[in-house]
Amino acid sequence: MIVNTSTQGWEIIFQRAHGLLASKIGFYWQKKERPERWLETLTAIAEHDDEQIGWKGMYHITEAGAPQDFSLSKFSLEQAQRIAAVSRYKSQWIALMISMHLSYLYEPLREEKAAKEAGLTLKEHKETIEFLDLQKENQKSFRKKLKVNQQEAQKAYNLIHFCDRCSLILCRQNIPEDGRKVEVFILPNGEKSYLYQREDKTICITPWVFEESEFEVKVEVHCLAQLKFENDKELANALPSATIIEKKWFFRK
Repeated sequence: MIVNTSTQGWEIIFQRAHGLLASKIGFYWQKKERPERWLETLTAIAEHDDEQIGWKGMYHITEAGAPQDFSLSKFSLEQAQRIAAVSRYKSQWIALMISMHLSYLYEPLREEKAAKEAGLTLKEHKETIEFLDLQKENQKSFRKKLKVNQQEAQKAYNLIHFCDRCSLILCRQNIPEDGRKVEVFILPNGEKSYLYQREDKTICITPWVFEESEFEVKVEVHCLAQLKFENDKELANALPSATIIEKKWFFRK
């Protein structure tokens, strides 16, 4: 979950909704720069953050009982393994993109210091390294079967990560004030991209990477007034009755 505070309590955006927003952003990508497997790429963008851990125990709330933002959650090898496995049932291209995303996120955990900071036991650290090694092997195999080189795959993945990062900036309310720019991610052509907001609240990406000169995207937000929860089950039971609002952003060249 992505969790933001509000004057009325909590605003929660589910990871799947964040992924859907990322794919909405990707939908407007300039046509001449779209990968050949375009629909599959959009699917990978939309589903890159699925397979979240179920509502059990205390995984989705903090020690103080507040809904827990994903950035505070402990690394879950089970979730990473599950999303890698599920992606293979759709297509090798999607599996390749998802695998590259998992490598990007979790390669730092190879280092002992990073593993300790993440709270991994020695057994968990060993299993994580084995998982990361497997991703490298799988990626090499997928590229060979798909007849794409590493550079082509990296260009497509950069697009996916750009959309992911752009969606996170919006969902986490990380748009800088006063027209200042925030870096998004490296574009497929290797150039850095930046996001900023104008005085009229329109969003601009520089360089402009979209087909249209302007468009609107939305995401659903669940609003909760209850501030504290005893466990995941109580939070899960409260969410169906939450007020749902749509947050909108208008992009303009």
